Amino acid sequence: MKRRGYTLFELVLVLALVVVAASLAFPIADSLLNPNRVNAASDCIRAQWAEMRGRAMSEGRAYRCMAIDKGGKFRIEPDDADPGATSSDGWVFEGELPEDVVMVKDEGTLMAATAPLIPGSEYELVAVYLPDGTARNDVLLSFGLPGLRPLTLQIRSLTGAVSFYDPDNPSGVQR
Repeated sequence: MKRRGYTLFELVLVLALVVVAASLAFPIADSLLNPNRVNAASDCIRAQWAEMRGRAMSEGRAYRCMAIDKGGKFRIEPDDADPGATSSDGWVFEGELPEDVVMVKDEGTLMAATAPLIPGSEYELVAVYLPDGTARNDVLLSFGLPGLRPLTLQIRSLTGAVSFYDPDNPSGVQR
């Protein structure tokens, strides 16, 4: 006698195999996407720094970028604005990096604020672009995820140019 259909046992068995296959594939797919999140974070900050530099030059006023060390949030606002300024005081942008990506300041090269610029917040000064298109200081800012090599951006103070920085290549040749 031929049967038309599947037993409950057969359906549960196929479902279990699909769940096992998905649980094995998810970590592999996630590890393939992690480097893309780090690249997206660096691209996001590069774009905002370019916008910040352009606004500083066109408006004739300095702009600063602040970030939370070992966090994913950043803020850009006029350097002459009161801390915690609103958009009525000039262009203010608050952003967040892709999920789980963090920014880490490189000690000794990153300009450090003596106190938080926004009272009660964890924001620290990262970079300031001056009205002539230069930066106030040289800046190194790294982006990363646990288990991945960090990606570092560098701002040259004399030119205001942003480039990738490779700490393993001390000759200064950028990629």
